[in-house]
Amino acid sequence: MKSQNQIITPSDKVKKMKPYFNEQDSEEKIDQLSQKNKFIKLDSNENPFGPPSALKLNTSILNNINRYPDPLSTEFLDVLAERLKISPESLLAGSGSDELLDLILRCYTERGESVLSFTPGFSMYKVYAQINEIDYLSIPMILKKNSVSCTAEYEIPQEKFLRKASQSKIIILARPNNPDGSVPREDFIKKVLNLKKLVILDEAYIEFSETRSLYNLTQTYSNLIVLRTLSKAYGLAGLRLGYGVMDPNLKRNLMVIKSPYNVNTVASEAGVIAIKSKKEIESNVRKIIDNRAFLFRELQKINRRGPYFFIHKSYGNFLLIRFNSPRTSWSLYKYLLTKSIKIRSFKGEMLNSCLRVSIGRRDELKKIISEIKNFFEED
Repeated sequence: MKSQNQIITPSDKVKKMKPYFNEQDSEEKIDQLSQKNKFIKLDSNENPFGPPSALKLNTSILNNINRYPDPLSTEFLDVLAERLKISPESLLAGSGSDELLDLILRCYTERGESVLSFTPGFSMYKVYAQINEIDYLSIPMILKKNSVSCTAEYEIPQEKFLRKASQSKIIILARPNNPDGSVPREDFIKKVLNLKKLVILDEAYIEFSETRSLYNLTQTYSNLIVLRTLSKAYGLAGLRLGYGVMDPNLKRNLMVIKSPYNVNTVASEAGVIAIKSKKEIESNVRKIIDNRAFLFRELQKINRRGPYFFIHKSYGNFLLIRFNSPRTSWSLYKYLLTKSIKIRSFKGEMLNSCLRVSIGRRDELKKIISEIKNFFEED
């Protein structure tokens, strides 16, 4: 006799999907690694300096949690609009920018239509496409290696991408791109926008890129939505707060299907404090950029004895390191776990020989540099 639980099954689209976590970790290992105090955690591109100090000192942020939040996140968007010098009517808040990505796909696609991005990229793009039963298409980027400097970078095959984009309903671009940290050129993005398709520009890591955000292009291109987050530079990853910049007409359509209380009170109030903490945020971002350069230099020093790997030029708060074989990358990943250091490993042909290191505090980076050096000396 079958148990009652066996009768209830998920939809076919869910059966084809896998849960989102590091594919090379077992669930048991993930439980172990969730004990963050025991590990140097450099796997999720989080801000190592935490939220703004003004937020830590705020004792009133919990006063109104017995009430439902403002469904429009009015105060947060007003403060944000003042900072960005645009109208609040062009801004929409979300529970993380990925909630807005899902909302956009639900609002502007029909089953069987397609969304286009490039590979490698943020894995949740494909997940949200699958959830919404639309085809996810991706154009592989071209890997270029410099054997002299032992650096690597990805480039978008522009003509091929533009041809495919003309046949797609929505195009997703990331600037900088995760996991490699490359930054698509502004002139290329404008070429994509001129195809008159809906374009989503993911700027989750833009603060670390030392280049300007393109959110102002939404004033010129009504088919552009720029997604930003307070999880990275602002140190609010645990609160899930992001926003989109877009033409007010696009926002009005999204408001029709948006959950009424999608951004909680604590996140919204924390967002106000974070946006007002401009000097501290800029200081922490500068530290992360400096630490990224430090890690890059120290890895190059290790590489002089090899070379053992190629380092991707990154404009995010992370570095992608490409080894000679998947075996080497996986061995180093496991070795670092034994030293209580957690970084990001990958599966898939384009990244199975790669590891990604989030930019942590200087003491954390010195620790991982020391252990990588030990690994290759022992090998």
